Amino acid sequence: MISQPLVSVIILNWNGKRFIEDCLKSVTGTNYTHLEIIVVDNCSTDGSDKIVEGKFPNIKLIKTHKNLGFGGGNNIGIRSSMGKYIVLLNYDTLIDPNWLSELVKVAEDDPLIGLAGCKIYFSNTNIIQHAGGRIDETDGRCRHYGYNEEERGIYNHIRDVDYVTGAALMISRACLHKIGLFDPLYFMYYEEVELALRARRQGFRVVYVPSAVIYHYENAGFGGRTDRYNALNTRNRFRFLIKNYGISKFVICFLGEFYRRWFIGIRYAESQRIIIEMFFWNVLHLSETLNSRINIIKLD
Repeated sequence: MISQPLVSVIILNWNGKRFIEDCLKSVTGTNYTHLEIIVVDNCSTDGSDKIVEGKFPNIKLIKTHKNLGFGGGNNIGIRSSMGKYIVLLNYDTLIDPNWLSELVKVAEDDPLIGLAGCKIYFSNTNIIQHAGGRIDETDGRCRHYGYNEEERGIYNHIRDVDYVTGAALMISRACLHKIGLFDPLYFMYYEEVELALRARRQGFRVVYVPSAVIYHYENAGFGGRTDRYNALNTRNRFRFLIKNYGISKFVICFLGEFYRRWFIGIRYAESQRIIIEMFFWNVLHLSETLNSRINIIKLD
């Protein structure tokens, strides 16, 4: 019998008291046995870290000194992991017991698979949240295939995609050695999109695996798609453009977005404030963004 490769499951927690226990029960109930589970607590203040300590003493818990965001927190977990494959999982998810076995089976078939993602449903529904994603290179917007669609069997084939969401994402260690870790300056949103782009540019595949199923409470930390979510998403989308497609693309897209929000489309004050703050934030951090195109954070 061929032995299973070690898989490191990293769950990044931030004030996840409502979800973390059910998530960990779900993960420990998987039928894949050769795994280590690491919880990185991103400086929670709601006592959720105590739940992990008290009810799951065999799970490795790492506490950060402050909230490092998605990229920074997961980087700490990745550096502490030992698996051939590293799986990042949101704390507000529940998994199908076959989830991990299905991801590993596909990844083991092709060493060029750098990232693999799941079919994700909204919690307690058959409504699809994610079936792989595509990047619109004209403006940097990212769209989930199948988003908000009822399950009709359309997205049931393994296929290559532009990116897979960080809510449930497998990465091979070999890929990370070559492309580096997450860029922590994003803080939240677009980190996994950029990682997938870097992987594809280095010749790795990014693959959607529909037989690996999870259920997800989307944006639990923000309570939905709030103004803060929109602000971070917009800011990071434009940083992603600068870093990966150049300043000229940023300027063109900014002018289009500015015109749309002031003159022909969304004109409410919050939307206009978001686009102005996005512009000045990216100008202020331009040097860091340009430097990060060369100076990636290495795994070793």
